[in-house]
Amino acid sequence: METFAKFGLYPTLQDTLMALNKPELKGIGPITELLRIYNDAKSKHDNSCGAKKHPLIVLEGLDGCGKTSMGKVLAKKLHIVKHTTPPESIKHLRSYFDDNLMVRSAYYSLGNYIAALEIASILRDSPVIMDRFWHSTIAFAIGQGIRDKSVLLLLVSEEERIRRQSGRENVTQQELLLKNDLSFRKNVILAYKFMREPSVVQINADGSFGKVLYVLKNECTALIR
Repeated sequence: METFAKFGLYPTLQDTLMALNKPELKGIGPITELLRIYNDAKSKHDNSCGAKKHPLIVLEGLDGCGKTSMGKVLAKKLHIVKHTTPPESIKHLRSYFDDNLMVRSAYYSLGNYIAALEIASILRDSPVIMDRFWHSTIAFAIGQGIRDKSVLLLLVSEEERIRRQSGRENVTQQELLLKNDLSFRKNVILAYKFMREPSVVQINADGSFGKVLYVLKNECTALIR
């Protein structure tokens, strides 16, 4: 685990939980609460019944490509459920973990597992469109048991991405790195493109909101039929 953890990656759920259960972290409020929320989600999932009947559609891409805006409109037009990572159940803890690099990646990793547990029950009744999933945090083996999902990768030119980002008040360190480091930005895009099981479907999101929405709606409609 140490080799992966050095880069902020936790290949398994056990690795993630171990990172958050280190003796020196015991008693820290936000970490204790995060673990409690995970245990509650797992207990609820384990006590539920019924198999998944509907598809999970994931929207991925760099910050500013339009995932969140498109996801909201698509969910409304297609009458399906929208979910996101980190899930709403742990977003109130996000600022603490963003400010503490030692546990930041573990937070996002466990957030993916929590999201997987939460949407498992939803997928019995409705398709789900997801604003980011494990691809964004590159945590392996996330979402086990929800394998037949589809991933739509929204790609925009850097000029367009920066234009869309310009109106945001809160800019994260990751967003600054994407803006200032061309090599990092290219590597992130390549990582998305090389992902398999499932592989990503690339969508040109440089066009107008309506044009991109039309393309995404057609893709999603075909997947949920």
